[in-house]
Amino acid sequence: MSHIESLLEKTALFPNSMSINKRIIVLDNMQLLNEKIGDKSKTYKKEYKKYCISILEKQGNYAEAYNKAKEYIIEYPDDKSMAKEVTFLETR
Repeated sequence: MSHIESLLEKTALFPNSMSINKRIIVLDNMQLLNEKIGDKSKTYKKEYKKYCISILEKQGNYAEAYNKAKEYIIEYPDDKSMAKEVTFLETR
């Protein structure tokens, strides 16, 4: 199973109503974004990670959002807003 196929099966990444074709488009765009960002800009990667955490939270996937937020804090320990988010997610 390819990486893309494994992502397509992770329902936490997508709303249940999203068709497989739309999921593929989203993943393609994510891949293009990742290729453009590369290692050139840590700021974009940081914001992308925060965005992914917020999506997980909005989908009600608090456990995964919490785990991603903890990983984020390890990588970016000076981000006080995410530290507050980790505290919030601990209560969910």
